[in-house]
Amino acid sequence: MFSQELLYEFEKGLNPQKPADSKIPARIVGYGEISAIFEIEADNIHVYKRLPLFDSLSAAEHYRQMYLEYCSLLVKAGLFLPAHDTQIVAVPGRPAALYIAQKKLPEANFGHKLIHHLDDGSSLDLIEPAIECVNTHLPQDETPLTKTEVDKYYREDKLIWMVFLGLRRLDRFFTTRLLWKRYEFILPGKIKR
Repeated sequence: MFSQELLYEFEKGLNPQKPADSKIPARIVGYGEISAIFEIEADNIHVYKRLPLFDSLSAAEHYRQMYLEYCSLLVKAGLFLPAHDTQIVAVPGRPAALYIAQKKLPEANFGHKLIHHLDDGSSLDLIEPAIECVNTHLPQDETPLTKTEVDKYYREDKLIWMVFLGLRRLDRFFTTRLLWKRYEFILPGKIKR
């Protein structure tokens, strides 16, 4: 699906703090909770998700297998997933990186992009129907989800990720400024929620 050699050369020359300044430049197009998603300048067909780093190839392979099993379960549940491929990249002297590649889709296809174009009232109008939809699929003995619970979860999740990213930024500071070592993680800037 994509060039394994390109991905190896990209990871080898990656500047995690400034991907656009890498040997093969890249543009960040988004962040997951534990990943960075970008376009590599030398490949205008795919987007790449760089997952957390692994201390060993076996750990990366184990995670890759869990990811593939998860995708298989989603498909069995009736979800349509875009075509994707995975590759573990092991540059000597660095942690192993797991990449997921998929064909680039139009930005308008992503729900969060659509929601951001709505005014606050319209986007809030989507919450109750979504909760109702979830509740129709819960087992009979499960307590139905409420908007109050969703709001509480979202507040807690936001706090956890603010603390986590704050600690990661502190780790980056110590690693790069005091120890003068390479910092492997790609961290987002200020997050708008």
